Order: sequence, then structure tokens, then C-alpha cells
Amino acid sequence: MGRQAFRQRKTDGTIDDGTGGGGGASEDLIKMGKMHLDRTDYGVNLFWPYISTHSYAQPHVSTVLLRANEITSYPFLARQTDTINSLTIRITTASNTAGALRIAIYDSDSDGLPDSLLGIATPANINSTGTKAVTSFTTNDGSTSATISLTENEKYWVMYAAIHGVSDLPYLGSPLSNQYHLPSYQPDRVINGGGYNGRGTFSFKTEATMDTLAKLFPSSWPALSSLNEKGVFNSQSSGTPAWIGVLF
Repeated sequence: MGRQAFRQRKTDGTIDDGTGGGGGASEDLIKMGKMHLDRTDYGVNLFWPYISTHSYAQPHVSTVLLRANEITSYPFLARQTDTINSLTIRITTASNTAGALRIAIYDSDSDGLPDSLLGIATPANINSTGTKAVTSFTTNDGSTSATISLTENEKYWVMYAAIHGVSDLPYLGSPLSNQYHLPSYQPDRVINGGGYNGRGTFSFKTEATMDTLAKLFPSSWPALSSLNEKGVFNSQSSGTPAWIGVLF
């Protein structure tokens, strides 16, 4: 008899012959969200590495200054199909300007570019340091309620910025080094070899002066050709990604 291809064992103890009916590893084993730990305070980090972390224990190795009138953004893949109940970010240097920090989530078009605005988070109490959680989201009118629903393995964009004219800007926690964009987890610190790591962010401006929330985060993302500014960050400290987590 020739060598047989690997077959998976069914739940009844017999060998799966490939015709169906076989048991398999639960997809829950690769989920990175709740993971059936009966814990509602563990979330998913939007930026790589996609690990679960306690909502108030977001590790960070550097800080990044929020920028006014310029959007910092990076794409992410949804780790599960669900609705975001809470979004968290760490404030490392406080701001006394209420509403200075705005965080938006967009879905993607067929080319993988930002498309429709799903919702905006406005962390409160940024006049003190620590992890801030937002449990309600709005549209870009700043008041109408919005629901942010994600589909597993679909690409989305997180964007954060301050409206034009805000000068008292907070610093945000980041999981990467400002110098080499290295994560705080082994073995990447070692195998990177000390060179620059291209895990940066994108810089966008929808208009020259984004002095309203609707200009900062329009309902439909403009075509790249019509953006006032667009760029890619690789090693600049100002482009280091902020650590943002979500709870489902």
C-alpha cells in the first residue's frame, strides 16, 4: 500500500477519509479576542503584534506626540467579527484641552484604501495620564451615536489626530521604539539586527486646514489624488504608531 496522506481523526475515533463529517480544531483556538476566558477586560491590540492584553495594562516602550491638523493612520485586520464595545489608548503626557484627541475607524474599499467612516472615539479625562477607555462613539458631527462593527479578517484603518488650532497636545503610548520601531516583545528585538524596521504609519491631510471634525474625518474618505497631503513614515519618531486596543 502506498503512503497515505495525513488524515485527521474524527470525534468518534475513526479516521477522516476526506468525505466530510470530520471534527477539527476549533476556530476559537486562533481567536485573539475574548478567547473564552470569561474576562470582559481583555482586548485586542490594533497594531502588530495582535496579542490580547489587559485593557489597563497596555505595554509601551516609547511615546509619540499627537499632531494637530495632520492625521496619523495605520491599517489593521479585524481579529473577530463583532462590535467594538470599548476603545482604549494610553496618555503618557496629559493635555488640558478637552477633546484634543480624536480616534476614527474606517473600513476599506476594494483597493484596500480607507473608505467609509464607521465611528469616532473622543477620550475623556486626557488631562491626566493613564489608559483611557471610550465606550460610546459618534459620527463626525460629534453627537450622533455610531456603532463600529468589524468583520473577521477584513482590513480597516485607525486614524488619530487633533483639530487644527489645538496647541496643548498629549503624548500617546507606543509599543515600538521611536528609534528603530521595534516591538517590546522578543525575538524581534534580536532578529531585527539593529536596523530600521518598516512598521511605521501613514500621514494624511484631507484639506489644508482641518478645523472641524467633519474635515478631519470625512464620512467618505477622499480619493488619494484629492488629498491635500499624503505620506509614509518609517523611522521618524513622530510617525511611531500609538498603541490602541479594543474590547468586544
